Amino acid sequence: MKRYTTITIAGQLRAASQLIANTRMNIEIQALVATRGYGEQAIAEGQRLYDAAVQAVDVQNARAGALRQATEQVRVSERDARAAYQALAQTVRALFGPNSHERKALDLHGRTPDSTTAFLGAAATLFNNALNLSEIGKTLALYGYDQAALLRGRNIVQRYEELLQQQAGARSSAMHATSAQAAALEELYRWTAQYAKLARIALRERPDLLLALGIAPQRRATAVSRATP
Repeated sequence: MKRYTTITIAGQLRAASQLIANTRMNIEIQALVATRGYGEQAIAEGQRLYDAAVQAVDVQNARAGALRQATEQVRVSERDARAAYQALAQTVRALFGPNSHERKALDLHGRTPDSTTAFLGAAATLFNNALNLSEIGKTLALYGYDQAALLRGRNIVQRYEELLQQQAGARSSAMHATSAQAAALEELYRWTAQYAKLARIALRERPDLLLALGIAPQRRATAVSRATP
């Protein structure tokens, strides 16, 4: 048996399944490995570890899929939030001068922040103050930004923030599932590796049974091979 880090997870699970299932289906194998400590109870433990590993892999796949979905939602939502921010910011810059009271009140100066945290703060200030400062709101309403339009823009930004929080939760969940999967596969590996070693001894006279378990029989040295350098 190869350690699971050197083969695919699916490969490790297939090998373990073959090892356990073919042991349970073959009376001869059962009788011989039982002499080496692998009776019914020991094989049942292997089955339990295999089932736990399969479940852990399924959970990890599901959590990884949820993270991918959350990440894609964040990507789309960020694009929409930044577009909404830019549209309002450009309108404000067109209506009010660089050093105007209105721009200062909306905290609109310099470039659009690149970092997520800074952007969310700037967008919240822009939309909230545009909604709450009546004089600015009256002017904006004349150019396509009435209260309903401002609320829609703010909701787009807030949705982006909510999706970021969901993505963080999905990432944490996926990391936990990956750790649980690694632990389950490690336990299964230890059991299958030990069983394979003992099975080689118990079935050393029956290479056909070893092959049935997915274990390659060890080559026996012949007179010719011993004399070959």
